[in-house]
Amino acid sequence: MFDLTNEPFQVTTPTAEVSWDFDAVPPLAPQYVTVEDQLIVKTICNGENNPILINLRILRPDGKVIPLQFAVKNTAGRTQAVQTFPLLEGFILSAAAVCSGTTSPTAYGFIEVGISRPPNTQFAQYSTLIAGYFKGGSVLSYPKMIPALPTDGPGLSFSQNLGNPGAGTDFVYTVPAGARQRIVGLSATLTTAVAAANRLPSLIIDDGVHTTIILPSNGTQAASLAYVYTWADSVQWLPLYDTKITAPLPSNLILQQGYRMRSATTGIQGADQWSGIWLQVTEWLDPQ
Repeated sequence: MFDLTNEPFQVTTPTAEVSWDFDAVPPLAPQYVTVEDQLIVKTICNGENNPILINLRILRPDGKVIPLQFAVKNTAGRTQAVQTFPLLEGFILSAAAVCSGTTSPTAYGFIEVGISRPPNTQFAQYSTLIAGYFKGGSVLSYPKMIPALPTDGPGLSFSQNLGNPGAGTDFVYTVPAGARQRIVGLSATLTTAVAAANRLPSLIIDDGVHTTIILPSNGTQAASLAYVYTWADSVQWLPLYDTKITAPLPSNLILQQGYRMRSATTGIQGADQWSGIWLQVTEWLDPQ
């Protein structure tokens, strides 16, 4: 008596042999370049200007695979840098971009690597190889990774101290150039002097010129007191408790470069002082 066969795993036909096409052979790789083509590298970074290495492998017409490496000067301060490099004729088999050196936890950047062919300008690139965010040690590669836009992804979350304004003045924060920020929350302390007057703080959002949103704190502060004011995404207005006042920000408040957040304190006195001003944001690099 024979054992029963396992039908789902039974081989019913011989394994096909490997074969090759001899007619109408497809390209060896999807990206073909000539000596007229140029490699275009665009970078923008919010922190350190650590160098970026671009590694390419090109299959030449004579069948040799040539490795190429390009060192890119990365520019800090959210300023976009554009560099061009000459190429060999052949098929691009792979490409990778990596940021060398160590970076702080809040330092990151965006890179776009593409191909351009004259007489078009370097900005009229017709093929994008790599596009995405990088941090120290992370690698972006072609052809496996899908190119991304600067406004894609979860963004980078961090806190930022705004510094104290002068006595008797309100604080102002401006979204830096090359950035798009979601404002999660802002907390600041107002210490009032002995001058008798009620202070009524509000938070103003404007585009640099025109006021777009006014956010009152719903709090009144008398002389010789220190209150902590917090505006945060979608929270409820809460009455004064333990010298703290909480007020809402609009949900998912995203501001572009040049927009401002500033306090407007009705009744502010010459010796009043805003201090301990901390901002929690999520940021995307956005070269506009």
